[in-house]
Amino acid sequence: MCASITPADPASSSRAQQERQQLADEIYNRLLAVTGVPRAGRVPNQPTPAELRVRRWLAQLAVNIVDFIDEDDVSTPFNFYTVSDARFLPFDPGELSQSGDPPAPNPELPR
Repeated sequence: MCASITPADPASSSRAQQERQQLADEIYNRLLAVTGVPRAGRVPNQPTPAELRVRRWLAQLAVNIVDFIDEDDVSTPFNFYTVSDARFLPFDPGELSQSGDPPAPNPELPR
């Protein structure tokens, strides 16, 4: 289980967030493998909207799983398409920062 994020201890909060992102990445990689979706697009540094759509959906599912099993109300930030996915070719991950269509709801509802 992932550690809880507490605002009183920034170091443990940072560590807990990194653990959650790592778990989300592991789940995301397994979802990609199970569905047969390659980690990178056909042209790695220029993924199409269709290529990103399926990856965004699988990444959101991975994060939802992580956020479901944690014990607090903090959403896990997760970059699903990174410079390494672009095989270190010139790439601006900021172009992918817009939410999906429709935007994904926040699964972390107050308890």
